Amino acid sequence: MGSNENADERPVHRVNVPSFLIGKTEVTQDQWKAVMGNNPSHFSTCGDDCPVERISWTDAQEFTQRLNQKTGKQYRLPTEAEWEYAARAGSNAKWSFGDSEPQLGDHAWYRVNSQNRTQRVSQKRSNAFGLYDMHGNVWEWVQDCWHDNYAGAPTDGSAWTTGCSGSSRVLRGGSWDFILAGRSAHRSRYTPDFRISGGGFRLARQIDQSDFAPLRSAAQSGAEAAAVETAVKLAVERVLAEVAQKAAAERAASAAAPKLTPLRSSNPANPGQTIKDCSDCPDKPVAPLAPPVAQQPA
Repeated sequence: MGSNENADERPVHRVNVPSFLIGKTEVTQDQWKAVMGNNPSHFSTCGDDCPVERISWTDAQEFTQRLNQKTGKQYRLPTEAEWEYAARAGSNAKWSFGDSEPQLGDHAWYRVNSQNRTQRVSQKRSNAFGLYDMHGNVWEWVQDCWHDNYAGAPTDGSAWTTGCSGSSRVLRGGSWDFILAGRSAHRSRYTPDFRISGGGFRLARQIDQSDFAPLRSAAQSGAEAAAVETAVKLAVERVLAEVAQKAAAERAASAAAPKLTPLRSSNPANPGQTIKDCSDCPDKPVAPLAPPVAQQPA
C-alpha cells in the first residue's frame, strides 16, 4: 500500500486486507434519493445513474445509518486500505490498468474528457475486480481520518482513526475536474462537513455467513469449480426473485424500497471464486460473476 511519489503516500507498506464487500459503483443519485428522500447534487440534471455528490463525510455516515435500518445489514464506508486494495485490483502500477496516461480516458472521467461535470457510472472500463470509476468521476470518502504519512498505520486493513493529524477525513480516487484521475495511491483530505460537486462515496460492508451459504453447500457435495459458479448464480437469481416479489408488494402499499448496486467479494474459503450480493437491489438485473480474483495484500 502507498507509493514513493508523494510524502503522504510513504512509506510503502504491506497490509493484509480481510475479504469484504464493496460497491461496484459509486452511490448514485437514485440510490441516495431512495434512502434519504432528497438530492443534494450540484449536477442533479445528470440523472439517476450519475453519482450523488456534494456529500460530506458526515452525510455519508447518516446515509449508511439509515440504510442499515432499512436493510438490517451493516453497510459503512470502506477503510483506506480496503479502498486502495479495491482500486489497485492486483496491480502495483499508477492506475489499475497500468502506467500509461494515454489509456486513462478509457477508464476514468477527469478534466480532459468529463465536459466539466459528473457522468453516469459504469460507462468506462471496469478494473480487474469488476469495479467502475475507482479513478475519477467523484472523490470517494473513506472511513479513516487524515495522517500526514503511513508511519504507524494499521497493517490489518482496519480504519486508522487514532492519532489523527487534525479533524480531516480521507478522500480517494480523484474526480471529474482533476487534471489526472487519481492514481491508486493518491490521497486527499477535507473536514468531515465539507461538500463539493466532485465529492461522493462508495459503500462497503463485512461478509455475512449467508453470503457464502451456496458455496459451502456446493463444496460439501464435492462440486467442481464450474458447479460452484452455477450454484452461486442460481442462488443470486433466487434471492433476487424473492426480494423482487417483496419489493413489488411494498411498492403497491407505497412503501419505499432502497435500490443498491451489486457488491462483490472474494470467497475466503475459495479465493478463486467470487459472488455478487444483490439482495438489496430488487430492481437491478443479475450481474454475471466477475473474473476469478485471488485475495492478496494491498
